[in-house]
Amino acid sequence: MTMLRPTHILLACSLTTLVACGADSKREVEQANQQTLDAQRQADAAAQELARTKAELDMAQQQAHSAQQMLEAKQKTDEERAKAELAAKQKAEVDAKAKAELEAKQKAALDAQQKTDAKTKAELEAKIKAELDAKQKADAKAKTELEAKQKAELEAKIRAELEAKQKAEAKAKAELEAKQKAELDKKNNPATEQALETAKQKLASIENETKSTWRALPAAQREALQAEQKLWRQQREATCKAKASNEPNLTARSLSINLCRIELTEQRNAVLRARLEASLQGQHLPAPTNNPNINVIQQGLQLLQQVQTAQQQR
Repeated sequence: MTMLRPTHILLACSLTTLVACGADSKREVEQANQQTLDAQRQADAAAQELARTKAELDMAQQQAHSAQQMLEAKQKTDEERAKAELAAKQKAEVDAKAKAELEAKQKAALDAQQKTDAKTKAELEAKIKAELDAKQKADAKAKTELEAKQKAELEAKIRAELEAKQKAEAKAKAELEAKQKAELDKKNNPATEQALETAKQKLASIENETKSTWRALPAAQREALQAEQKLWRQQREATCKAKASNEPNLTARSLSINLCRIELTEQRNAVLRARLEASLQGQHLPAPTNNPNINVIQQGLQLLQQVQTAQQQR
């Protein structure tokens, strides 16, 4: 700072001479100047101190402002961190709660599943045991029934074999007796025996004729007469056996049966020939019967009479 001389002192000295001012005034002036200089130095120092203080104050204000900004930033950061920590804590608590609930739910489901599995296992084991017991009982029953059946079959087989053996023995005995009786009858009745052989030969010849006539019939006729032919044979045997039942011995009965067969077979052959001729001539004869109660032999005789009457009228 530039130091200025006081103008009032210089002005006073200029108006008077140096002598007029005197030495004392010079000293006073010098002292006054010195005081002025000192005052000016003090003012300058005070101004410098004031400027330094202001600078320090500005710096302090800046520092305070910076500190305030830093504090506010720190507070904001702390608040944000606290909020984040609180949110994280709350999230962790929610997650922990959800995890605990999930674990509890899973444990409950697992416990329920284990109980269900245990119940199912127990029911299955009980069912298997019941089925096994039932199977064992059924097997035991089946075994008992099989053993009883096998025993019954064995007993029936033994009884049947015994009865068959007894029947065979009885049949053999009867055949032996019949043979012995036949031989005896043959010795006692040679004529009857000869007649029996002749009758058998004639019957064989007549039955061959029956076969030939039967084969000559059209297939449709044979098929239609099949049941009637079978029924006729049954009735022929029954009729002839009944007719010979009163004969005195076996040879006589056999002769009577064969003679009866010859007679009825000749009648049947006549019926079959009549059907064959009618078929060849395109004539329509009554259809054969399938009723087992109708006497085929009598029906055949009636049919033969009808054919003969028709031929005589022609």
